[in-house]
Amino acid sequence: MGTKLKLGLIQMDCILGDKQANLEKAETLIRNAAKQGAGMVCLPECFNTGYSAGGIRQMAEWAEPPEGNTVRRMQELAEELKIYLIAPLLLTTGPGICENSALLINDDGTLAGSYSKTHTIGDEKIYFRRGSRYPVFQTKYGKIGLLICYDMAFPEPARLLALQNAELILFPSAWRDRLNYRLMWENNLISRALDNVIFTAGINRAGVVDGVYFSGQSMVVDPRGSILQKADTGETVMIQEIDFEEILIERRVNLAMLDRHPQDYANLAKL
Repeated sequence: MGTKLKLGLIQMDCILGDKQANLEKAETLIRNAAKQGAGMVCLPECFNTGYSAGGIRQMAEWAEPPEGNTVRRMQELAEELKIYLIAPLLLTTGPGICENSALLINDDGTLAGSYSKTHTIGDEKIYFRRGSRYPVFQTKYGKIGLLICYDMAFPEPARLLALQNAELILFPSAWRDRLNYRLMWENNLISRALDNVIFTAGINRAGVVDGVYFSGQSMVVDPRGSILQKADTGETVMIQEIDFEEILIERRVNLAMLDRHPQDYANLAKL
């Protein structure tokens, strides 16, 4: 801990099924973030295909292998711009297998690894294979965890990452704007930061697909549960500096991680 990071959050609209247009827009916005000094940039969930809750079956057919065009272009950009890049997209991980994933690409263009959404929702349960691993990635800035959208509604995934010393959890999302979803979005990101005394960042998409609006409002939350910055609902590139030293400072007064009683929680999985 102790290193500062300029984090770039790409809140973009996506055209459903138009990979080329989405890829070109993403590249423009990534370059924008890099020009503003971002050392790490994260795109929203399924940025290259767009997301439609009513079109999951079709989306699965748009999935690419890890060596596909989208990943290759993201690797080239990361190497050229010397930035860490988080590319959330649908991956084929075997014959007929599609996973809703997020890849972390190092600032030299190499692939650090990937995370696949563990808490699938709606038709995702039918057409996407859920992940079962919770990796934490070491970067030159700090330890980074990845979760995707609906994963944030559960305290356990973030805790699993925090127990592996994650200092920042990124949540690329396609969070819809309906009922009290906006409030849930904000409260979940604050809760996961407070639960674990770490930074959280929600990277949401903007726009409308099939009459369904996405709420935007990408935000970064500090270990005290304070919102450092929150976007509006439209397309934007958000840059937020994060000082990981604040985790150590806050944990001197907030002992939530130290005062846990894991022996009492052993039966959680059985209940």
